[in-house]
Order: sequence, then structure tokens, then C-alpha cells
Amino acid sequence: MEKLELEVEPETFLDDLSNGVELCKLLRMIEPESSRKYFQSARSASFHARDNVAQFIEWMRGNCELQFESQDVALGSDPTNFHMREKIVAFALLDVGRYAASKGFRPIPQLIQFELEIDGKETAEEKKKREEEEEEK
Repeated sequence: MEKLELEVEPETFLDDLSNGVELCKLLRMIEPESSRKYFQSARSASFHARDNVAQFIEWMRGNCELQFESQDVALGSDPTNFHMREKIVAFALLDVGRYAASKGFRPIPQLIQFELEIDGKETAEEKKKREEEEEEK
């Protein structure tokens, strides 16, 4: 399985996602059969960037409980409600991680692993299988 390689720093979190390309790559990983097209060379704040983000949001609406709005990402590090937008996007992406984990994607983000263990949803056998799969990679 392909791994999304994206180094994100807290200071540039929203800027790194603002053109929507990485979000669309994530969507392609989760739904490889998707026929959705995205603009790989979209520049932040452009129509194409907003279209990329909108496609991701459309998918989230059908699969996740938490969502964000296109402006939450498209504004990047613009100071308008920056910290609130940053939290909304981060929580929504954690929900995407939960969805991916429920569909069998590995490795599971560490925070999602903790949630599963706390909720008791991951049995010892499932945990062992997951750890073996992660060791193989």
C-alpha cells in the first residue's frame, strides 16, 4: 500500500494543505478506484485549489462525521480565525484517519490506536495482526 509522504509543521499546517493536492492524494489512497480528477499543480487560493479541497469535503460528507469548509483550508495562514480553523481541520483529518482504520488501512495513526485501545474496540488478536503488518513494512 502506498504511503502518503507529507512532512507537516505546526506553523505551516494549513498552508501545506491549502492547494488541496495532498488532500486529493489522501482521498486516492483511501479510494483508489475513485475517478475523481484533481488539479496537481493548483496554486493556493486559486479556483483549482478550492476545487481540490471541495472534492475532498464532498467525500468527507458521505464518510465522516466531522468536516471542514473549503475556506478553512484555502485561507492558509491568514490570521482570520486561524487557530479555530486549524483545530477544525485537524479534528476532521483525525476522523478521516478513523474511517481509514475502520476500512483496514495500516499503519493506523498513533492517536487513533490509543482511541481504539481505550474504547476496547481492538482485540488482542487484531492488535497482534496490526503490529505484524506494520513490521512487514
